[in-house]
Amino acid sequence: MIEGILVEREAELAAGHPLGRIGEPSDVAAAVVFLACADSSFITGTDIVVDGGLTAGTPGTRIRR
Repeated sequence: MIEGILVEREAELAAGHPLGRIGEPSDVAAAVVFLACADSSFITGTDIVVDGGLTAGTPGTRIRR
């Protein structure tokens, strides 16, 4: 029963997210790997927000693919 409730709640949260899914640890890890490599050597003094666009738009606004 609890498992079903958790699955349902996760689906509700994902539906309100711009990318239509909840972030995974691998999403954050990918940003960390990028920041640790030479490709990010000119990035300084900024915040990298890894939230799939959630804070950039209105909740419920989906990005079309």
